[in-house]
Amino acid sequence: MKRILMLAVLAIAAAGQGSNQAEVQLQAAIKAEVFDGNLKAAIERYQQIVTTFADDRPVVAKALVRMGQCYERLGDAQAREARKAYERVVREFADGTSEAQALAGDHPAEVARSRHDRQAACHGVTSPR
Repeated sequence: MKRILMLAVLAIAAAGQGSNQAEVQLQAAIKAEVFDGNLKAAIERYQQIVTTFADDRPVVAKALVRMGQCYERLGDAQAREARKAYERVVREFADGTSEAQALAGDHPAEVARSRHDRQAACHGVTSPR
């Protein structure tokens, strides 16, 4: 019984450490973006976070939004990539969860526009742009 309890405690600790690692990686990407001003390096880090920590929904959602913002700041040539990141947020996180609500606070216009465009596409309507 003690052995099972010890394994359970270790499993919980390991799960928490994985989340911690995701947060550490997210903070490193934010540093590259905000303090170093290296948007391309930040995008690479955000992409790595999305791939490596796919089960950590809050971190992945934040990484996708910040990635979209980096693409936006790189200019019109990267607008399509920014849109892809935002659309993924809407598709994967706009289910009423706290992650989606927090993200809407970060970038409400783009999230709302992506949601509207997705709904319009389902009905065969294109958005005027």
